[in-house]
Amino acid sequence: MEETETEQFAQACFDNNLYLVELFLEQMTLEEINYQLKPDLVTALGCAAYLGNSEIISILLDHGASPTLKTVDGQTPFDFAQTKEIQQLFDMKIDKRNFDKFIIANKSNQNKKINNLQQFLPQTSIISTLEHLPDEIILEIFKHMKAIDIIRAFFMLNSRFNRIINDVKLNVDLENISKNDFDYNCEHILCKRYFQSQVHFLKLSNIGTWRAIDTFFDKFAIEQFTNLTCLTLIDSKSLLREILESLSSLRYLNTLIIQESDYPTDNTSSISNIVISDKISSLKKCVLLFDELVRLDNVSLSHIEDLTITYCYLHELLILLDNVPKLKFLTVELAYIEDENRDCTHLSTKVPLLTHLNLIKTGRIYFEYIESLLENLPQLKYLSCSATDYDFADGERWEHTLSTLHSLGTFQFDLVLAVDNDVVTATNIISKFNQQWPMVYEHDEINNHEFLYIHTIPYPHSTLRKSFSCFRSANSLSNVYDKVEYLSHIVNSSQIISPNYYPNVHSLELEDEEGDNDILIKNVQKSLALDDIAKTICLSKLKHLKITIRLSSDLFLQLLQKAKNLNSLEIPFGILLKMTRNLNEDTVCYYLNKMIKKLVLCNTDELTVYKTLQFINVFSNIVHLYLNIRTIDEFCIITPLLLEKLVKLEDLQIQMIDSNYNFDAWLRANTVLENFTYQRDEYTLQIWK
Repeated sequence: MEETETEQFAQACFDNNLYLVELFLEQMTLEEINYQLKPDLVTALGCAAYLGNSEIISILLDHGASPTLKTVDGQTPFDFAQTKEIQQLFDMKIDKRNFDKFIIANKSNQNKKINNLQQFLPQTSIISTLEHLPDEIILEIFKHMKAIDIIRAFFMLNSRFNRIINDVKLNVDLENISKNDFDYNCEHILCKRYFQSQVHFLKLSNIGTWRAIDTFFDKFAIEQFTNLTCLTLIDSKSLLREILESLSSLRYLNTLIIQESDYPTDNTSSISNIVISDKISSLKKCVLLFDELVRLDNVSLSHIEDLTITYCYLHELLILLDNVPKLKFLTVELAYIEDENRDCTHLSTKVPLLTHLNLIKTGRIYFEYIESLLENLPQLKYLSCSATDYDFADGERWEHTLSTLHSLGTFQFDLVLAVDNDVVTATNIISKFNQQWPMVYEHDEINNHEFLYIHTIPYPHSTLRKSFSCFRSANSLSNVYDKVEYLSHIVNSSQIISPNYYPNVHSLELEDEEGDNDILIKNVQKSLALDDIAKTICLSKLKHLKITIRLSSDLFLQLLQKAKNLNSLEIPFGILLKMTRNLNEDTVCYYLNKMIKKLVLCNTDELTVYKTLQFINVFSNIVHLYLNIRTIDEFCIITPLLLEKLVKLEDLQIQMIDSNYNFDAWLRANTVLENFTYQRDEYTLQIWK
């Protein structure tokens, strides 16, 4: 092609003459498309980019035009992009060349993209319905979607969706995702300047995504996400303090959630000193979920309005209440030490806006301390209390305390007592409570110990542990357990009774009372039927099942067939073998393969190399796998097999029973983990792929 024709081609790109550009492209080579015009060495793509001709830019990039060729001034076509939309177009087209997951904005690929939308939209009239939805409805749908799903499914679909996405508050959730999805978030969303300003919700976790928080902060600084409003950190460990100290620059951060396991109590004082102070001046809501005691001895004035802490000393809570004058909602587990300050006077003037108080697991403190606390908070409108001590079973004292709370509109109470004498009875307790707060009581017997459950209606918590033979005082009441989502049922050799119904349970544990003995197994297999379970929960809502008692193969199969949304199973390997007849029960194995994506195996003494091959065949679709391995030899053979054969596996955690094994020596001698992210300690190897 003559030079004058390449100039004409560049002029057509400059003029936004799509028809003429397409005619030229039909006969041009890649070298001619990328011809650099003299004297400035600008390309046709640079001409189109300078004037923001998006259609021309798109078609040129689709035909291989280079976005990196520089002019004499060192500028690339991307540098000529004047608007955020044109920059996005360049990014997405360049990404398409390296990642087939991106779908360009042409008709055939739009159809492919729309097929992916079926998980979000009705099955009928997808295209017409999508095109006719108003922007406000689409934005409302996007509120309930993760950023990665929005970008993959809708970005670059058409100009309208690009415009809508520009107004979305992105939710980047990096918990429980594959390494590929983590990398996708980092490389195609979080690294883009125009998306960084749209990230309002960010969740980072090191659980199941090993060292993901470390990797994230190797790539990014939290200050880059200038409009962040909610940050969740799960098991950030040694990085926690450093991260918190960097949050002061985030002007719009109003919610901070910290969840830590095995975090040293001595270090929590410095954490609370940062969080409960004016160092993060915009913070309104804070959740501190620690396994150990949270020290509050060094807090200062804070604007926090909603606070959750597990758990703290009473005298340090009083120090905190001196420094949070705007506090409205408080959830706390209290403990006490002898001779501590318990002066609760004038609390109503220190926290005059505190109207909602939730006292959880109050077994570590005397009721008299709670009485003093409550009597000095007469403005309370909502009170919830959970207890496991006889001290909290005095109905008369409760009646007196509640009578001082003149504004109280909601009272939730939950008491669990191990009854070993006749000192206390449910009737005596309940009769002392004001009839304004209706309650039920239940008797239960577990491992030859009698338990008494007393609670207001509805039951106030999401987790509950009882036996199938538990007896309730008022069978006619409905909607008592609507809030329960995690149910642990103890299966015993008594007659199976199902007086309670838990309509919203999605996690069920069937727990053995007396151990895996033949008498119990025979009695359970005779007495426990699918109907008993179906009368207790809605099987179609069940997602996670934990079994520590051997069921009959028929019952296990019926469970799998009825619980259509079940995707997670936790079970001892020996019981799994027995209920699947050594992994040879074809129908049961078919459902396990089809349904189970997360599997937690314990007591894997029988997991030989041969059984591993059978196991891989049955669970070929597994995504998350946790197991323990007894011997070094088995570990060295089984681990590479799992990584090689389980192609959908994203998360593998292996607990070594032999604590004398040196992981470092094995890692140096093997290359099997070269392409995986992993971390290990003395007993555990955690692999993320």
